[in-house]
Amino acid sequence: MRLFTLYIKYFIVVALTYSVLMIGLDLVTGREITFYDIVIRILIFGVGMTLPLVSFHKYQVNNTAKEFGLKNPDYEVSQKKVFFSDKTPEQIYNTIERRSQFRKVNFHESNQIIKIKTGFTGKSWGDVITIKSQKEKENYKYQVESKPIFPLTVIDFGQNLENVLKIERYSKIAI
Repeated sequence: MRLFTLYIKYFIVVALTYSVLMIGLDLVTGREITFYDIVIRILIFGVGMTLPLVSFHKYQVNNTAKEFGLKNPDYEVSQKKVFFSDKTPEQIYNTIERRSQFRKVNFHESNQIIKIKTGFTGKSWGDVITIKSQKEKENYKYQVESKPIFPLTVIDFGQNLENVLKIERYSKIAI
């Protein structure tokens, strides 16, 4: 996702939420509602929240990408990655279950899918990670997707990128 689009998307979410709350508060308190006041409050609050939070999100995503040696990260909250490994899905599942901080790890043998749920952190309300595997010659092809549990999440400060890259790292150290 382009960074400008993320700023606009976050601004719209923050501005709409704030405007609905402020109009409701104005109606309850009996304060006069003018279009000018609403626009000024939305702009001040929207810009005031969007600039620092999205900039911090960008900073965190770049730091996570740098830590894992990734160039040109995607700033979207839903992250996907495809990689190959000589490790079986069972080996990766066992390594993830033993070494990770993930809350709930399930392995569905019939379709070779590993499902992981994370708990609440300072970066996220929780995430769902899905690992699909497919046998290709001597190796396995893994498709990893990490996305927020809460569907309206706009920024996650790099949490889902970190989840995907950790899964790839676990696939390299699996026994």
